[in-house]
Amino acid sequence: MDSLLFARGLVAELAAEHSHGHSVANASASSSVAVSAAVRSATASAVSASATAARGGGGSSHGNTAVARDFQSAFGLAVVVYLLFVTPLIAGWAANGRWKGGWILCSSATRKVPAVAAGEKDGKTKTEKVEGAVVMDVFDRPAPLRVIPASAVTAHLRTLHNRVLVRPFPLFHLTLGQTALCIIYEAVVVFCLFFHCLDHLSNFNRTAAVSVAQLPALFLFAGKNSALSILGKSYEKMNYLHRVAGRLVILLGVLHALFFLLKHPFDLREPIQQSGMVCVIACGLLLIPSISYVRNSFYQFFLLSHIAGWIAFLVGLYHHAPEFTTPYLVFCLVVYALDVVIRVGKTRMGKGSIVALPANTLMIQSHTISSGFRAGQHVWLRTWKTGGWWRGWETHPFTIASAPDGASPLQGSHRLTLLVKAVGDYTKALHKGPEVSLVGSSATAIGPYGGPMLTDFADAQSVILIAGGSGITFCAPLLEELVYLATVGKTSVRSVTLVWTMRDAELIESYQAFLSGLVDDAREKTALEVKISLHVTRAPLNLPPENRVNATIPSPISHSTLSLARPSIATILHDVAVDAVCSAARMNLIRGGGIVVGACGPRKLIQEVRRAAGQVPVAKAVAVRVAVSCMP
Repeated sequence: MDSLLFARGLVAELAAEHSHGHSVANASASSSVAVSAAVRSATASAVSASATAARGGGGSSHGNTAVARDFQSAFGLAVVVYLLFVTPLIAGWAANGRWKGGWILCSSATRKVPAVAAGEKDGKTKTEKVEGAVVMDVFDRPAPLRVIPASAVTAHLRTLHNRVLVRPFPLFHLTLGQTALCIIYEAVVVFCLFFHCLDHLSNFNRTAAVSVAQLPALFLFAGKNSALSILGKSYEKMNYLHRVAGRLVILLGVLHALFFLLKHPFDLREPIQQSGMVCVIACGLLLIPSISYVRNSFYQFFLLSHIAGWIAFLVGLYHHAPEFTTPYLVFCLVVYALDVVIRVGKTRMGKGSIVALPANTLMIQSHTISSGFRAGQHVWLRTWKTGGWWRGWETHPFTIASAPDGASPLQGSHRLTLLVKAVGDYTKALHKGPEVSLVGSSATAIGPYGGPMLTDFADAQSVILIAGGSGITFCAPLLEELVYLATVGKTSVRSVTLVWTMRDAELIESYQAFLSGLVDDAREKTALEVKISLHVTRAPLNLPPENRVNATIPSPISHSTLSLARPSIATILHDVAVDAVCSAARMNLIRGGGIVVGACGPRKLIQEVRRAAGQVPVAKAVAVRVAVSCMP
């Protein structure tokens, strides 16, 4: 029995030891498996992180996407707020019916203005005898529309606008208002960059997200037929915003590449880095030719490099991060496609005449286009056989120097007319080309674009038109249209003052008959008072030395003055404001109907006009509400 019990105990001990050995072995094996699994998991995580970084990751992609959406929301909100401010102007523009013109060039039968013989105007005449003078006929003239006084709120806001926002900013050739708008835009971009993200080296994707988020705004600011035109600003008035947005897009894109390379090795074997390098090169191709000197001196090179650059940038961007960028790229391509389609619809091809005029000026007149544009608008011109075959593909903007058919009091043809001053390579080649003084030259006009937009000169009480040199092509059609509207009683304007500054007096020859005819028509057929003040900064050589400074010489245009001195815009604006206040008082109005100032010319002249508008005394400015429309 004892031996049996001993044997059982020995077996139990051996079994226990064997079981303990298996447990230790199993535990060791389990530990080894766990370590291997951890190593594999860590390796997989590292590989996944590396792949994510290679795909442009870094930081919270959800947060970056949300920030991009927030930028879009802020931009849309800004557009809506601005639209609310200009809604009264849009309503007035739609109410007067003149919104129907200025969209697309078209042909119409040439309207002939019948000559009005003495005693036959509207069949209404009466005879008056003035003592000591001969008997003469006095014609009934169409009464101007009633002057509608500006509201107190509108007058004060406009005065504040002129004194603060319209004043030129000395550094960037912008107004204070434009500079403030750029600063606000940049502040929104900076806020989006640093919202819940202070470490852009780790979250290098934030700069890329904010860069891509600006692409829709960038394309909307650039398009000639952009939907933003509903805001009352044509493409050339929004170009400074396009430049600001474009530089920020490029800057943030380059920073994204720099932050990525500081964290990861540069390896062009990776497709993601290949597409990123394409985007960086495209940014350089877009930025360097956009420098103002290069752009102004070599515009065609700038244009071609810009087109090639943005195409390469969008293609590279799509291959770089298709999941994130596709919605933005689709929007940009739709905006551009619509712009191209509308541009094609605005294109007119046909024959025209190119005639040399004095003062190194060309007159280009279409044989078919006579309407569809408004006074003050411009077209892009392409001439097919001037200056070499490559010139035929260039397009250049020129202001339409004539009012449309049906908006001129003058007799004769009212075809679309351009007056081109030979100052640049293209215009000099055009002036020396074989088609000068020939009829039937082939040309293409694309437009119309620009113009006063929501600023309606015909609804004001007084108008001041200020031209510098060839800027008369903007002011003359406006004067022509105002005189016509006065002949049919469809304007409230009581007086128009045209101030034209030029370097050489021979430039007047191109407009002598035209301006004289308008002045005579205004005096004979309307109650509109037209004043023309000509200023020549370079005295004619045939004048004696003592008469070459601040002298007044006979003017070739009837009922106008010609002086050898620069005009004082502030004095002219002050005098017109005083006259407008007195006129409003005679009409028993609590406030005037407004003064609209239109200006076109060199940058210094435009800046002087803007400063003068802000220098009008507050009492007079509120009393008459001064509005300024400058081109460009």
